[in-house]
Amino acid sequence: GIVSLILIIVTFSIISKSIYEKLYINGNNENNIKRSILKIQGKDTSDFENTDIIKTIHLDEELFVIYKNNFEWGVAEFGKNKNGDYKIEYLEYGYIDEINFYFTSGINNNSDQYLIAYGDGKNIYFSRVDIGINNNYIPISIPKEEFVEVIKVNQYSNDNGYRFTYKYYDVNGKVISEYWNVNLIK
Repeated sequence: GIVSLILIIVTFSIISKSIYEKLYINGNNENNIKRSILKIQGKDTSDFENTDIIKTIHLDEELFVIYKNNFEWGVAEFGKNKNGDYKIEYLEYGYIDEINFYFTSGINNNSDQYLIAYGDGKNIYFSRVDIGINNNYIPISIPKEEFVEVIKVNQYSNDNGYRFTYKYYDVNGKVISEYWNVNLIK
Protein backbone atom coordinates (compact mmCIF):
# COMPACT_ATOMS: atom_id res chain seq x y z
CA GLY A 1 0.00 0.00 0.00
CA ILE A 2 1.11 3.42 1.05
CA VAL A 3 4.42 2.22 2.54
CA SER A 4 5.38 0.60 -0.77
CA LEU A 5 4.50 3.78 -2.64
CA ILE A 6 6.63 5.89 -0.27
CA LEU A 7 9.55 3.46 -0.68
CA ILE A 8 9.25 3.63 -4.47
CA ILE A 9 9.18 7.45 -4.41
CA VAL A 10 12.19 7.68 -2.04
CA THR A 11 14.16 5.13 -4.09
CA PHE A 12 13.35 6.96 -7.33
CA SER A 13 14.43 10.30 -5.77
CA ILE A 14 17.76 8.87 -4.61
CA ILE A 15 18.46 7.23 -7.98
CA SER A 16 17.44 10.40 -9.88
CA LYS A 17 19.72 12.59 -7.74
CA SER A 18 22.62 10.20 -8.22
CA ILE A 19 22.10 10.06 -12.00
CA TYR A 20 21.75 13.87 -12.19
CA GLU A 21 25.00 14.43 -10.27
CA LYS A 22 26.81 11.81 -12.34
CA LEU A 23 25.63 13.17 -15.68
CA TYR A 24 25.48 16.92 -15.14
CA ILE A 25 27.55 18.16 -12.23
CA ASN A 26 31.05 17.19 -13.28
CA GLY A 27 33.68 18.54 -15.59
CA ASN A 28 33.80 15.64 -18.02
CA ASN A 29 32.51 17.59 -21.03
CA GLU A 30 32.00 21.20 -22.07
CA ASN A 31 28.31 21.49 -21.15
CA ASN A 32 28.89 19.91 -17.73
CA ILE A 33 31.83 22.24 -17.11
CA LYS A 34 29.55 25.20 -17.84
CA ARG A 35 26.80 23.82 -15.60
CA SER A 36 29.32 23.26 -12.78
CA ILE A 37 30.53 26.86 -13.03
CA LEU A 38 26.98 28.22 -12.99
CA LYS A 39 26.00 25.99 -10.07
CA ILE A 40 28.93 27.25 -7.96
CA GLN A 41 27.96 30.83 -8.86
CA GLY A 42 24.38 30.13 -7.78
CA LYS A 43 23.04 30.81 -11.27
CA ASP A 44 20.52 28.90 -13.36
CA THR A 45 22.39 25.89 -14.80
CA SER A 46 20.05 25.69 -17.79
CA ASP A 47 21.47 29.02 -19.02
CA PHE A 48 24.88 27.53 -19.85
CA GLU A 49 24.89 28.68 -23.50
CA ASN A 50 25.99 32.19 -22.39
CA THR A 51 29.23 30.86 -20.89
CA ASP A 52 32.15 30.34 -23.27
CA ILE A 53 35.05 27.99 -22.58
CA ILE A 54 38.18 29.82 -23.76
CA LYS A 55 40.69 27.12 -22.93
CA THR A 56 40.99 23.91 -20.94
CA ILE A 57 44.35 23.06 -19.42
CA HIS A 58 45.14 19.56 -18.15
CA LEU A 59 47.90 19.53 -15.56
CA ASP A 60 48.32 16.00 -14.21
CA GLU A 61 45.07 15.01 -12.47
CA GLU A 62 43.80 18.59 -12.49
CA LEU A 63 41.73 20.45 -15.04
CA PHE A 64 41.78 24.24 -15.24
CA VAL A 65 39.10 25.89 -17.35
CA ILE A 66 39.36 29.50 -18.49
CA TYR A 67 35.85 30.76 -19.20
CA LYS A 68 33.97 33.96 -19.80
CA ASN A 69 30.40 35.12 -19.86
CA ASN A 70 28.75 38.53 -20.19
CA PHE A 71 30.14 39.79 -16.91
CA GLU A 72 33.42 38.11 -16.07
CA TRP A 73 36.43 36.02 -16.94
CA GLY A 74 37.33 33.19 -14.63
CA VAL A 75 39.21 30.04 -13.82
CA ALA A 76 37.42 26.92 -12.68
CA GLU A 77 39.64 24.34 -11.04
CA PHE A 78 38.53 20.69 -11.23
CA GLY A 79 40.02 17.70 -9.43
CA LYS A 80 39.62 14.11 -10.57
CA ASN A 81 37.76 11.92 -8.07
CA LYS A 82 38.23 8.18 -7.48
CA ASN A 83 35.66 7.40 -10.21
CA GLY A 84 37.68 9.35 -12.78
CA ASP A 85 35.18 12.23 -12.92
CA TYR A 86 36.29 15.84 -12.72
CA LYS A 87 34.55 17.69 -9.89
CA ILE A 88 34.74 21.45 -9.49
CA GLU A 89 36.87 22.39 -6.49
CA TYR A 90 37.37 26.12 -6.81
CA LEU A 91 36.19 29.06 -8.86
CA GLU A 92 37.83 32.46 -9.22
CA TYR A 93 36.84 35.27 -11.53
CA GLY A 94 37.80 38.78 -12.55
CA TYR A 95 36.54 41.52 -14.78
CA ILE A 96 36.48 41.36 -18.56
CA ASP A 97 38.51 44.57 -19.02
CA GLU A 98 41.67 43.52 -17.18
CA ILE A 99 44.35 40.86 -17.19
CA ASN A 100 43.75 38.16 -14.60
CA PHE A 101 46.27 35.93 -12.84
CA TYR A 102 45.69 32.59 -11.17
CA PHE A 103 48.27 30.66 -9.15
CA THR A 104 47.64 26.92 -9.05
CA SER A 105 48.26 25.40 -5.68
CA GLY A 106 47.64 21.76 -6.54
CA ILE A 107 44.37 20.07 -5.66
CA ASN A 108 45.96 16.63 -5.39
CA ASN A 109 49.17 17.79 -3.68
CA ASN A 110 50.82 18.16 -7.07
CA SER A 111 54.33 19.53 -6.67
CA ASP A 112 54.18 21.42 -9.98
CA GLN A 113 52.82 24.93 -9.67
CA TYR A 114 51.75 27.28 -12.43
CA LEU A 115 50.73 30.88 -12.95
CA ILE A 116 47.93 31.30 -15.48
CA ALA A 117 47.53 34.75 -17.07
CA TYR A 118 44.41 35.38 -19.15
CA GLY A 119 42.32 38.19 -20.57
CA ASP A 120 41.01 39.86 -23.68
CA GLY A 121 43.60 42.16 -25.23
CA LYS A 122 41.03 44.34 -26.99
CA ASN A 123 39.78 45.45 -23.54
CA ILE A 124 43.22 46.02 -21.98
CA TYR A 125 44.94 49.42 -22.08
CA PHE A 126 48.58 48.20 -21.90
CA SER A 127 50.58 46.28 -24.49
CA ARG A 128 52.92 44.15 -22.37
CA VAL A 129 53.29 42.83 -18.86
CA ASP A 130 56.48 41.47 -17.35
CA ILE A 131 55.73 38.93 -14.67
CA GLY A 132 58.50 38.70 -12.11
CA ILE A 133 58.79 35.49 -10.15
CA ASN A 134 61.48 35.94 -7.49
CA ASN A 135 63.10 38.57 -9.74
CA ASN A 136 63.05 36.36 -12.87
CA TYR A 137 60.98 38.24 -15.45
CA ILE A 138 58.80 36.63 -18.11
CA PRO A 139 57.42 39.10 -20.69
CA ILE A 140 53.95 38.61 -22.09
CA SER A 141 52.95 40.67 -25.11
CA ILE A 142 49.24 41.41 -24.99
CA PRO A 143 47.51 40.55 -28.28
CA LYS A 144 44.34 42.37 -29.36
CA GLU A 145 42.34 39.17 -28.78
CA GLU A 146 41.65 36.62 -26.07
CA PHE A 147 44.78 35.03 -24.65
CA VAL A 148 45.88 32.49 -22.07
CA GLU A 149 49.47 32.02 -20.94
CA VAL A 150 50.59 29.21 -18.63
CA ILE A 151 53.90 29.62 -16.83
CA LYS A 152 55.45 26.81 -14.79
CA VAL A 153 56.92 28.54 -11.76
CA ASN A 154 58.79 25.71 -9.99
CA GLN A 155 62.14 26.62 -11.53
CA TYR A 156 61.89 30.11 -10.00
CA SER A 157 61.22 28.89 -6.46
CA ASN A 158 63.38 29.63 -3.48
CA ASP A 159 63.18 28.41 0.11
CA ASN A 160 60.66 31.13 0.93
CA GLY A 161 58.22 30.33 -1.90
CA TYR A 162 57.34 32.91 -4.54
CA ARG A 163 57.22 36.67 -4.77
CA PHE A 164 55.35 37.99 -7.79
CA THR A 165 55.82 41.42 -9.35
CA TYR A 166 54.02 42.79 -12.38
CA LYS A 167 55.26 45.60 -14.61
CA TYR A 168 52.83 47.01 -17.17
CA TYR A 169 54.04 48.78 -20.33
CA ASP A 170 52.39 51.04 -22.89
CA VAL A 171 52.84 50.67 -26.66
CA ASN A 172 56.06 52.75 -26.51
CA GLY A 173 57.68 50.42 -23.95
CA LYS A 174 57.29 52.83 -21.02
CA VAL A 175 56.40 51.37 -17.61
CA ILE A 176 52.95 52.67 -16.70
CA SER A 177 52.46 50.78 -13.43
CA GLU A 178 54.11 48.24 -11.19
CA TYR A 179 52.52 45.92 -8.70
CA TRP A 180 53.94 43.60 -6.03
CA ASN A 181 52.10 40.59 -4.74
CA VAL A 182 52.53 38.94 -1.38
CA ASN A 183 54.86 35.99 -1.01
CA LEU A 184 53.21 32.66 -1.70
CA ILE A 185 54.77 29.88 0.32
CA LYS A 186 55.17 26.50 -1.36
